[in-house]
Amino acid sequence: MFFSSVLIADDKPLAPASVLKLVSCGCSSDQPCGTARCGCYGAHLPCTMLCSCYQTCNCANRLTTEADNNSDSEAEDCDGKYEA
Repeated sequence: MFFSSVLIADDKPLAPASVLKLVSCGCSSDQPCGTARCGCYGAHLPCTMLCSCYQTCNCANRLTTEADNNSDSEAEDCDGKYEA
């Protein structure tokens, strides 16, 4: 099987909101979400508020970090909580 990279526009969501709500992870290590064992990372999606890592500031999923940096609607408070 042959897989190729696909470019996604920055102004487009990675997936419909309904799909993002279905995918969540239960990562709980010191550096969660940094490998394909993470359901979100493995699906090439950012972690969301449904994920176990949501209340921490150590999520290693680079897509989550990029989404947080590009989002004005959700600000990260590194005391361990996110504000909507």
